[in-house]
Amino acid sequence: MTSRIVIIGGGQAGGWAAKTLRDEGFEGEICVVAEEAWDFYERPPLSKASLLEPDAALPRLFSEEAQLALDLTWYRPLRAEQIDRQTKTVRLSNGTHLSYNILLIATGGRARLPGEAWAAHPQVYTLRHWQDAQRLKGRLAQSKTLAIVGGGWIGLEIAASARKNGVAVTLFEQQPALCMRSVSGEVSQRLAAIHREQGVDIRTGCGALELEDDNGLPVIHCDGQRETFDAVVVGIGVDLNLELARDAGLHTGRGIVVDAQGRTSDPFIFAAGDVAQHHHYGLCIQSWAFAQNQAVATAKAMLNPDAPGYDDAPWLWSDQYQHNIQILGIPQPGSRTIVREDALYFSLDENGRLTQLVAFIHADDDYDPLLRMAIAHHQFESIHPFYDGNGRTGRILNLLMLQREGLMELPVLYLSRYITSTKVQYYQLLQSTRETQGWVDWCVYILKGVALTARSEVRLIKQLRELMQTTKHRLRKELPKLYSQELLNNLFRYPYTKIEFVENDLGVSRITAAKHLDALVAAGYVEKKKIGRTNFYINRPLFTLLTQISLNDE
Repeated sequence: MTSRIVIIGGGQAGGWAAKTLRDEGFEGEICVVAEEAWDFYERPPLSKASLLEPDAALPRLFSEEAQLALDLTWYRPLRAEQIDRQTKTVRLSNGTHLSYNILLIATGGRARLPGEAWAAHPQVYTLRHWQDAQRLKGRLAQSKTLAIVGGGWIGLEIAASARKNGVAVTLFEQQPALCMRSVSGEVSQRLAAIHREQGVDIRTGCGALELEDDNGLPVIHCDGQRETFDAVVVGIGVDLNLELARDAGLHTGRGIVVDAQGRTSDPFIFAAGDVAQHHHYGLCIQSWAFAQNQAVATAKAMLNPDAPGYDDAPWLWSDQYQHNIQILGIPQPGSRTIVREDALYFSLDENGRLTQLVAFIHADDDYDPLLRMAIAHHQFESIHPFYDGNGRTGRILNLLMLQREGLMELPVLYLSRYITSTKVQYYQLLQSTRETQGWVDWCVYILKGVALTARSEVRLIKQLRELMQTTKHRLRKELPKLYSQELLNNLFRYPYTKIEFVENDLGVSRITAAKHLDALVAAGYVEKKKIGRTNFYINRPLFTLLTQISLNDE
């Protein structure tokens, strides 16, 4: 039985891993080693709200109450300096040796700088941590001119925030185009046009940049030109914190090499977030979605070796001015791009398969995100970019927008069932809205779907909880020697279980697992059904509940 899990890293990946461990029923000690003094917090707001809002607070990952409920043992601000795989211990910067049963490395990365002169200059900034955002925000309030080195996502988001604050921005990018490693040339051109419309001076394909000082102000030399700025922000990527893993002898490539379950070359050590190399694409994906979802999958695998693991397509988003930009997938060499109304960009490989979808969604803060979702869905379906699969792709966009707005958890709003159950009305409204531009009926239709789905999911969650509690009380009363929280969780993880599932979840032998299940069958908790050579043990009440989900208003 695992009694202590150590997480190295207090960022988003570490936070979601800790929460998932508790959500999955882990009751042992969770120790978190973090170099910052703060609780887990979101990093995307650092380049946006944290710079723009006068009284912006720490963008906490979880509420203070939820954070306390995790019951974590913190070691902060401290740095993990060495992993001893033989003794299963981690040496910390204060000399403490922390033992572990399972270890998760979520060390992220540090901002990259062109050289020592840049690191030493007081008016050269990076944006990686909360402290960085506070420091940059204070300087922007005193600045008229800003240089940004790096035309990637972080550079463009800072440029947008600075322009909103009235600061003149010059952006230097050594590559021929913006974000050229992550999007197609057509998307890059669109990004450049958006920023130039807002007054950003973009200089791509510039030569080597040099930094000098002029009475405390940074001076940039580029292609024979010498320009002085009030501040310089460097956004040229990150150097991953891989030293700890490398020194421990773990297999590393572009990052820490992991399988779909986040497991490294050491079966007792896992990795998540920026430092984890995607098992399929062979690269590290530095995005909010990967940091969260891959960490969640990894945490489940730390407790259950049969957990499905992480296999999501890469997804990231960016807010720049009035645009919300959604990027799904990774562009491949030799792809061609189809553009629809400067809003949707489809990158197709030589076989015509979609490798990347980029959507520019005009986000007006005066509109509710659910209304924006309704409008974006209609726009996508009206464009109808594919011969087949447009409905499914449109519903994927719904999910991406809802997830980005934080509306996917309470409750889970999967609208596919609503749309497919009202197909006639759906297609009628699609057509009538196109013809008349009468958006009210369409938006009401989508919002009704949100309401019905929300109520349905809330009812389902309530019924699941009640069923689980009833089963728990019965087990305690009727089979007290058999009952455990691990067994209860096993019975409700899926509508069925198997001998090997019980064996792994409870840490018992196959013979004992079979005896447990036979006892449950005899007591009427599960039904035994043999399919091929495998015995399945069906939780009939749970199966019935999941197959009788209703979207009515009751």
